[in-house]
Amino acid sequence: MKCLCGCNRETKINRINKKFNNYIKGHFWKGKHHLKRTKIKIAEHFFGSHLSKKTKNKISLNNGRGMLGKHHSKKTRKKISKIVIKAWADGKLKMPFKKRTNIELLMYKGLIKNNYKVIQQYHIKSIGVVDFYLPKFNTVIECDGDYWHCNPKIFKANHYHRGLKIVVKKEWKKDKDRIKKLKTLGYKVLRFWGSDISNDLNKCLKLIKHEVRE
Repeated sequence: MKCLCGCNRETKINRINKKFNNYIKGHFWKGKHHLKRTKIKIAEHFFGSHLSKKTKNKISLNNGRGMLGKHHSKKTRKKISKIVIKAWADGKLKMPFKKRTNIELLMYKGLIKNNYKVIQQYHIKSIGVVDFYLPKFNTVIECDGDYWHCNPKIFKANHYHRGLKIVVKKEWKKDKDRIKKLKTLGYKVLRFWGSDISNDLNKCLKLIKHEVRE
């Protein structure tokens, strides 16, 4: 909209409209980021809300996936899972930094207090990620939760684990095989149960001190 006097200058309203349009298109936010408190406000605003079927369909078509309403067969899901796990274990696929559990935080603080050089979530080829690695002593430390790793003080071998959807002894075998693999690669492995770390961290740290200085 040009000025009515014929001077061909843009009016103030037109300039405001242009700024607003640029803001909507996202030019305003190029290279900028929301503050943490703003992100929380946005998340709280959308928490519990659901997209309509029409919107979901649009997102699916725009992303080019074309999988809306479709499902992979069990066989295909297993294949995809194996490929992803192998790529992750070989270091070809970067996985996001895992949120640390309470027992991992306790162990980390204890190790730091005792002046150990620690690498958290250390990646080992063909194994995957371990909780802690002490490079000076070539030692791996695993902090296993009582529930997800099936502490034998709580679970019986033939018990069906609803969370893992397998029999407990299968999970024990998986963990034993993992430890064996680590040992064949030349690592010393120390494994602690979550309840032991929570109840007596000092005892766990004494055991680490004894093992690494043998």
